[in-house]
Amino acid sequence: MQDLLKAIIVDDEPEAIKNLELHLEQFNFVRVIEKSTYSQSAVQLIKKNNPDLVFLDVHMPVKNGIDVLKEISAMDIEVFVIMVTAFDNYLLESFRNFAFDYLLKPFELEDLENLFKRLKDY
Repeated sequence: MQDLLKAIIVDDEPEAIKNLELHLEQFNFVRVIEKSTYSQSAVQLIKKNNPDLVFLDVHMPVKNGIDVLKEISAMDIEVFVIMVTAFDNYLLESFRNFAFDYLLKPFELEDLENLFKRLKDY
């Protein structure tokens, strides 16, 4: 794992973005470089910024997070996608489409600590 991880957050709820960003501020090796409330902008943001991490909500209007995950998986890039949702019924489909992790809202700081431990060991 490199020294500084660049992250993008895509979630249709601004409050959820703010909450995740506050949690991520506890980790000095992660920097949020882009945020969006529009799922359809996710792939463009990834191409533009080449992030290490993408925190992606599942339930979003227009295009859901699973569809975005499928697009990301088809791209020839190395990025770790973490699904962030209040619904556990997308877990299997997320992992089938190469999500690195799946965080259930509301999550705790410990959940992110565990995520980063797994990422470090990857």
